[in-house]
Amino acid sequence: MNITIKPLGPDILDDYLYFFDTIAFADNREWEGCYCVFYHHDKNVEDWIARSKNENRDMAITLVDQGVLKGFLVYDNEDPIAWCNVNDKDLFSFDKNLNNVYGDNDDTVISIVCFLVSHKYRRRKISTMLLKRIIDHYRLSGKKYLEAYPFKHAVRDSENYHGPLDLYLKNGFSIDKEYDKYFIVRYDLSEGRENSIEG
Repeated sequence: MNITIKPLGPDILDDYLYFFDTIAFADNREWEGCYCVFYHHDKNVEDWIARSKNENRDMAITLVDQGVLKGFLVYDNEDPIAWCNVNDKDLFSFDKNLNNVYGDNDDTVISIVCFLVSHKYRRRKISTMLLKRIIDHYRLSGKKYLEAYPFKHAVRDSENYHGPLDLYLKNGFSIDKEYDKYFIVRYDLSEGRENSIEG
């Protein structure tokens, strides 16, 4: 593998769209119309379900152009193979399925809401490389915490789209809160300046 990781912006929008058009949900067609805008959609579940794939695709294009949809796209050579949606916590809407993720919605917390790795590249440390890149990116940003929301009872890979708990715990995160269906885990970026990430 020849892995590179790039921050999402208009310059790689075509690669992002190609990833979601053809790769991201190749083994999970149920979610193929998401385009990772679920947590940017601020209406109710019924409205989300009624939306078309093209509406979500167009929304993603608009949000990338506006600098609202952020994250990192992973490449093997020239091919996009993985994605993580990560941004200021107060830019996300959590009330459709993470009802307790409220409180300190200020500009000191960065939320990781989605990890997607092509099924051909899973269990090859791609998520760990991506998480390391995210921590390195935000370490000197002045932000206080990275925060993520791994589900407790995920069975299929697709159900671990927040990233599995052990990925975070092995790499410097700790459990901040626990609910019936998920954890809130945090990484202290001020301490993280001294920490390293396990491979």
